[in-house]
Amino acid sequence: TSLVLIALLVPMALLIRAVAENGAMSRATQAAESVAVAVGTAELPLAVERVDAPITVFLPDGGTIGEEAARTDAVRLAATGRSVTADVGDGREVLVAVQSPEGTVVIRAYVSGEELLRGVREAWAALLGLGLALVVLGIALADRLARAVTGPIGDLARVSHRLAAGDLGARAE
Repeated sequence: TSLVLIALLVPMALLIRAVAENGAMSRATQAAESVAVAVGTAELPLAVERVDAPITVFLPDGGTIGEEAARTDAVRLAATGRSVTADVGDGREVLVAVQSPEGTVVIRAYVSGEELLRGVREAWAALLGLGLALVVLGIALADRLARAVTGPIGDLARVSHRLAAGDLGARAE
């Protein structure tokens, strides 16, 4: 039972983590892309404020709009026109490159490590609880089954001891 549970629950736990990470990265990508629509317009600062995510816009002239962030190597790579995702500290950044008449604008959406793992610990705790409950249930069922099998054998042993002691009236069902 334990091996079956491990074979089932470990991949499920890894899947839960991957789904949580993918969801967080998808939300960050959508936030960056929603700001990218406003590049080249006067609405860009307003679009950055409306997004419910830490967004930084790196302008071609060296200025920034939004959250303070350093120009990492990944930002410099994105400034060449390539949209990338990079690990930064305990989180990740989604970098979307947008071409404008002035040059390449890089939009950075940051996803913290906490956001990447949101809900994972609770789901893992639920899986652990479920696994422990199933192990306890398996042990209880195995005990009942063992008693059902060994009970009649115990009765037979008692009858054989009575017969060995000379009680010829001892009978087994």
